[in-house]
Formats: sequence, C-alpha cells, structure tokens
Amino acid sequence: MNEKQRLAFLNKKKCARCNTNKGLEAHHVKPRLAGGTHETSNLLPLCRPCHLKWEKRMKGYWIEKKVNK
Repeated sequence: MNEKQRLAFLNKKKCARCNTNKGLEAHHVKPRLAGGTHETSNLLPLCRPCHLKWEKRMKGYWIEKKVNK
C-alpha cells in the first residue's frame, strides 16, 4: 500500500472537506514549496475539486511566505 492509499484508508476513504470517496488525491498541508514532506502527518486526502479550490486559495499565501523569509 502506498502513502496515498494508506492515507485514504486511515481517513475512511473520504475527502477531508466534502466526504466524497471519488478521485482522491494526497494534499500536502505544508506545501513542498515551503519545506513540507510526504509524511502522513503532512497529508490530507482531498477529492480533485476540493484540492484545486484549496490550492488556488493557498498558493499566494505560501509563495509570499517563502519570499518574505
């Protein structure tokens, strides 16, 4: 079982935001761009639509945070 499958299993195979069980992806809570890892503690299962919404909303925040270090 790979990391994404294990994470989905631990979360009852549902998106952490909308509870769907289709099209799950591993979302990095702390993005790799900001030094996040692939460890389970840094991952959430999100469906594709929720993942895209979250990434769009947070992208500017993490880029600004990295630039202002």
